[in-house]
Amino acid sequence: MDFQLSPAQLEIQERARQFAQQEVAPLSREADEQGMFPLHLVRRMGELGFLAVPVAPEYGGGGLDYVSYVVLCEELGRVDASVRGL
Repeated sequence: MDFQLSPAQLEIQERARQFAQQEVAPLSREADEQGMFPLHLVRRMGELGFLAVPVAPEYGGGGLDYVSYVVLCEELGRVDASVRGL
């Protein structure tokens, strides 16, 4: 059994890591202190294809596999667990 990530999964991992570090992390502490979620991140996640990842494209989703979804959640959860659950 091969446990290596595919090239597509590695690409999602890298895009998610960059998004988390560059766009989520700078807002994380401020959002926690204010008790508010930065809603513009939801729109940005949609633009990046990070919403409805495992849902079939005919239903508006990304149509990606569950390993890709887990990789995405791991990267987002590294900086802010509240973003991971979207």
